[in-house]
Amino acid sequence: MSTPWTTTPAAAPVAPVFGPGPQTLVVDGCAVAAVAVARSRAERRTGLLGSSGVDGALWITRCGAVHTVGMAYPLEVAFLDRRGRCTAVRTMPPGRWSRPRLRARSTLEAEVGSFAAWGLGTGSVVSTA
Repeated sequence: MSTPWTTTPAAAPVAPVFGPGPQTLVVDGCAVAAVAVARSRAERRTGLLGSSGVDGALWITRCGAVHTVGMAYPLEVAFLDRRGRCTAVRTMPPGRWSRPRLRARSTLEAEVGSFAAWGLGTGSVVSTA
């Protein structure tokens, strides 16, 4: 006989991994990973929320600040100026807000460790192919 307080809880659904995107991320002239570009308001608002990881990267247009509120994992964020030059790179744990970057016109988000593997740092030029 089973009582309500001894029932086995149902397994929580596993969040999907975001990506890979349909485009290729290019850092300083070298193709490095798949990238999805968030252009619409809905895509920018949703971002990586609800995912359990990132396969590649997410480029968020018209974005000078980001947050990781509601995220289950830390992110690396690159702030890009209007020419795609990286002006700053930050690692953001879940539940944080970045400060607004005045020169940033877009941001690039990926899993921690990705930027080092791709050779992306302050001064790098980023584009898509």
